[in-house]
Amino acid sequence: MALRLARGIEKRPGETVELIGELVRQGQFLSHPHTRKNWRAELTVASSLLDRDTYGDWLAAGAKSAAERAREEVAARLAKAEVPPLPPAVEAALDDIMLAEARRAGMSALPDGPPGR
Repeated sequence: MALRLARGIEKRPGETVELIGELVRQGQFLSHPHTRKNWRAELTVASSLLDRDTYGDWLAAGAKSAAERAREEVAARLAKAEVPPLPPAVEAALDDIMLAEARRAGMSALPDGPPGR
């Protein structure tokens, strides 16, 4: 956001007082084609992993680093994720691949699996 602020206001073709007047007359801004076209370049939507608390509030909340917050976010998303089971044919094919690799490494079976499968 600081870099965007430092960049300043840039004059672009078509961006005039008329555009602002049109926005005011229409009574909308967010759905205007100009906004939809340019908002990603002009606005920064910060991640929820960034902490905007004061230093004291951050300390009181546990002083978690961005990496800690990211790990927690990943864990929460994975806990909510519903992964459908693999089709039996795909599961069997993967087991066969793993068993072949296990045998190549001198094992007769996969760990925690039935012998020979």
